[in-house]
Amino acid sequence: MYSNKYIHIVVAFILFIYFGCSQTKSIIVDSSPSNANIFINDVQKGQTPYKEDLIFSRTVNSYSVKVTKDGYKDATEIIKYEPAEKRKYILNLENYSKFIVINSNPTNSIVYINGTKAGITPLKKSLIFNNELEIIQVVLEKKGFKESNIDVGYKPIDQTEYTVTLEKISKIVEISSHPSNANIFIDGTEVGITPLKTELFFIDENITKLIKAKMKGYNDEEIIISLHPITETVYNIYLQKSDTVMVQDISYEPTRNKDGTISIKGKTRETLAYREVIERSPNVQSVTKATNNKDESLIIGPPVISPVEDILIYRIAIKEKDGSTFSNIWKQRIGSFGKTKITYGKWEDAYPTFTPDGSHIVFNTNRSHQNPRLWKIKTNGGGGIVNITNSMSQDYNADISNNGDLVVYTSWPPDANEPQIWTINIDGRLPTQLREGHSPRISPDDNMIVFVRKDKDSGMDQIWIMQIDGSGETQLTQNTTYNTIQPIWSPNAKYIAFASSEGLSSKKENNYDIWLMLSDGSQKTQLTTNGSMDDSPCWDRTGEYIYFRSNRGICWNIWRFKPLNISIGNLQRKKAVNIDSGSSIKW
Repeated sequence: MYSNKYIHIVVAFILFIYFGCSQTKSIIVDSSPSNANIFINDVQKGQTPYKEDLIFSRTVNSYSVKVTKDGYKDATEIIKYEPAEKRKYILNLENYSKFIVINSNPTNSIVYINGTKAGITPLKKSLIFNNELEIIQVVLEKKGFKESNIDVGYKPIDQTEYTVTLEKISKIVEISSHPSNANIFIDGTEVGITPLKTELFFIDENITKLIKAKMKGYNDEEIIISLHPITETVYNIYLQKSDTVMVQDISYEPTRNKDGTISIKGKTRETLAYREVIERSPNVQSVTKATNNKDESLIIGPPVISPVEDILIYRIAIKEKDGSTFSNIWKQRIGSFGKTKITYGKWEDAYPTFTPDGSHIVFNTNRSHQNPRLWKIKTNGGGGIVNITNSMSQDYNADISNNGDLVVYTSWPPDANEPQIWTINIDGRLPTQLREGHSPRISPDDNMIVFVRKDKDSGMDQIWIMQIDGSGETQLTQNTTYNTIQPIWSPNAKYIAFASSEGLSSKKENNYDIWLMLSDGSQKTQLTTNGSMDDSPCWDRTGEYIYFRSNRGICWNIWRFKPLNISIGNLQRKKAVNIDSGSSIKW
């Protein structure tokens, strides 16, 4: 048996061989990126790049190397002695990132990531996280919408598309007006009538909305609505009646078409009317209504008085929903508001005038042709109508001589540049051109014609007279800033009443009133001064009253007054005629 000493020697030798045979390997551990914390066998050693001598033996044949860095995933590697020549180890750190897509509704929203502008939606972006638990805040902004944000995390890693719906900056409001049915405009755009419930949208929380209420016959009123307080949603607007109202009128006057031709058709325009009907002029008295129209949609035309009885005729024009117009001739006994229709159908019947015996009415109409022509109908409306002119011209606005034989009228031939004054026998024979002009009226003695002609330099309408055959022209009014229109002889031919825009309204705009002058053009006198549109003067058959058309009181009616300080005397003609209000009036 071996001695104990021998056994000890063998064991010691074996242990020396097993444990004492070791090898050393000098390594350099680096990372990408560098400055990462390094752990060897879970013991922190320092930061990369890091150098150390590793000792390998039969019991230690490998080392676990781990590098860590904020914002990156841990990287590990097992280092062995072999290959012995490999001394440098580089560990690549992979960051916490994922590629995401951010959509918004609506699109083109501005995206901020952690407070930094990143682009507009739809946006594709790679996000870097410090660790797998970090949350990145994404904020979306767009004008008119509330700011919205979402939290984007590294996990779940497969969630890469995010859609954000932005909420508009708005509040629902209820707007009422007193009285109701006012038109509401928001920042200049009409949106409806009161009472109105609507949603207001704001570009941002500091922007306000201008609300305007408009109603015919009332002053415009405005209020400001802001987003805050968000609970304030009910708003009331109190309207005050205005002194003036814009009233629609329909006139029948020449209109040049796109192809250069002329046509006579209803033309809509806005006119200024005062609610007040009082006449304060010192030159008239007893201003009263002859008609009692209370419907703003009915456009009563100029008055014409029968030369033999107290009968008043006029045309009433109506505008259809499609914008087209038509008019018919009506009659009414003076002193009564009841009226009777004379012509029927949706034609443009206008410019009526009586024959000297009062039995017939001559007027123009488009019922047989697109161009207006002169026709004659019995005053009682019976017996059909008789054609007087039958040309391709626009024939309108007639007057009849005191002996009943001659008709003078305005005509616009197809090749003419200006309207012309023509005459024709009452039976339709011998049409004769006289001069350029329009709105002719024959004097009570049948010797003269007063008419209107546009001044070629100023463009203003002026009043002229000439002999019945067109000779001896004389200009009565001369100005460059306003119109003088619708002249009408007094029964004794001493005066001429007319409408003029010489006066100014409260809005400092030219306004039509009734004026008077001697038949030689001197001593011009303003008769009406209400401020509303007064036009179409017409003498009654006694010469005591002047009838006229006015929108005072905001509805079209026929009125009358007594002119003061004039002498009519010795009536030479019991006839009252008139001109339609649409005679080349300038606005």
